[in-house]
Amino acid sequence: MEVLKVRRSDDYEKTGKWTVTVKNRLSGETSTDVYDVVLVCIVHINSPKMPSFPGQDLFKGRIMHTHSLKGVSFCKDKTVVVVGMGCSGLDAAVEASNVGKQVSTIRRNNYTISKALYYNAYNIKLYLRG
Repeated sequence: MEVLKVRRSDDYEKTGKWTVTVKNRLSGETSTDVYDVVLVCIVHINSPKMPSFPGQDLFKGRIMHTHSLKGVSFCKDKTVVVVGMGCSGLDAAVEASNVGKQVSTIRRNNYTISKALYYNAYNIKLYLRG
């Protein structure tokens, strides 16, 4: 899967929700879903890499890297998407699945799914490449 776009939903000011559009790299098919929380989980070990994007300075919410993630209480009863399934993304998905209403993960590569994620799979939708 490839993340094409992350943007505020049309009713963001009222709901705080985000719209995420992804593309299946094999089929070329795109799909769009709406989430309460978006976690970007890329490169945790050594030094965190914080992505930048146009309009980031206009965002009124909290922007953080999973390197600073100390808890997931803000995900309670929310629909969450985790972008990235390396070590930090996997950790965030598992933790968020314990409190979130629904957790989806998007990843580019075929990483091994850990037992921790498998046992929490009832609350996690996986978008796998292929």
